[in-house]
Amino acid sequence: SPPPPHSAVLSIHPGAMVIAVMPVAPANSAPIQARGTQIYVGAPSCQVEEWDVGQVYDWLDAQEGLQTIAANARRLAIDGLTMLKLDAEGWRELGATTGVLRAKLLASLERVVHATREEEEPQAPGRGGTDQPKRVTAARLAWHGVLASWKEGGAAEHFAEWHSAIAAANSSGEAAKTHVLGFLSMYNVVSVLVLTIALTFLGTTNFAEHWNDSSANSWIDATLFLMFSAASLASAVGITLSSIAYNTVSACSDANATALLKMPTTAKWLQFCNDLCIYPNIFVMGASLLLIVKHGLCRYDGSPIAIYLVVGSSLLFLLFLRFLWLFPHTVTVLTSAVMFGGMMSDTAVAPAGKDAATWALRTSGTEIEQFFFGRALEKLNDTSTMMQKTLAEYSAASMSSSQKERSSSDKKTRHSLKSSLLRPR
Repeated sequence: SPPPPHSAVLSIHPGAMVIAVMPVAPANSAPIQARGTQIYVGAPSCQVEEWDVGQVYDWLDAQEGLQTIAANARRLAIDGLTMLKLDAEGWRELGATTGVLRAKLLASLERVVHATREEEEPQAPGRGGTDQPKRVTAARLAWHGVLASWKEGGAAEHFAEWHSAIAAANSSGEAAKTHVLGFLSMYNVVSVLVLTIALTFLGTTNFAEHWNDSSANSWIDATLFLMFSAASLASAVGITLSSIAYNTVSACSDANATALLKMPTTAKWLQFCNDLCIYPNIFVMGASLLLIVKHGLCRYDGSPIAIYLVVGSSLLFLLFLRFLWLFPHTVTVLTSAVMFGGMMSDTAVAPAGKDAATWALRTSGTEIEQFFFGRALEKLNDTSTMMQKTLAEYSAASMSSSQKERSSSDKKTRHSLKSSLLRPR
């Protein structure tokens, strides 16, 4: 039968300390789940380094024959982090005078540290093979992605939550910050290029040449003037905003980068920088089409060169129409797969039962594509919750990754502690 809820009982292992039954456990104590077995240690369920002096005393006092050590620890104000740093001399000062007693203390302490780590480690969907969504085609994902794009005002990269997802997906604030600074650099460079093109055209073209008549060229010139003006103004604003955003993100420390990038105000700002980088290109693209119309179609006079221009311009239009057909499909599918499929995460994602570290290396591109399309479609099926589910999944994965890194660091700390406790003097 399970031990009483206010007991202090630990399974017996070779060299481990026997924990005595206590009639009353501290008020903030809780059973800790570890590998499917409850370990009642009369200890708080928070991590050992977070224990205060009173919690350290409660835990030591719960051990058989350690009341003197517990009293000395309280007298010397030993908290959890300090207890983990104690070497053999420190434990000797607290009253652990023999090597055997120190070894038993270490074994018991290691079990508590390990149990609290496993208790607090969150489960991250998609890692280690915990989910297996249905496979879907690119066309199906594109349809749902387009619906989501209409709702949010663009492909996934234009969502305000795009950069928030990057922040949530990276367990390291430094990595998230590096990603965003790279984006801002790209935004700035593209805006400079578009501004250069637009201002060059505005400064070297006599748009008013045909404005006094109602010919097609006159309307085309007027439209070109407006399109290049819009592109230059938007790009100039984009350069200013992306430069300020770069300085702001750079000034934020790596430790606080995740917090900054998840703030709604920051997300909106970065979304605006993205839009001012991309949309001016659309004006330039449209202006290019009008130039083709003006010089390739509107001046047809039946001459061989005019026929050549008409044929060439028509082919360019056909190529452009093909681009317009593929562009929304490809952009929507890939950005949706990256954001909603889990590909922003700094840990590998794989189907259930597969080794995440090697799955992508051993699997065909088509199968990989279908898997991530399926994961993205699961969220896009409900546009009202797709963002919430995506950000929550990335946060859980990042916390899991962070816990694993901290657990690895704890193992090194415990090894160092064990070496110092057992080192002969």
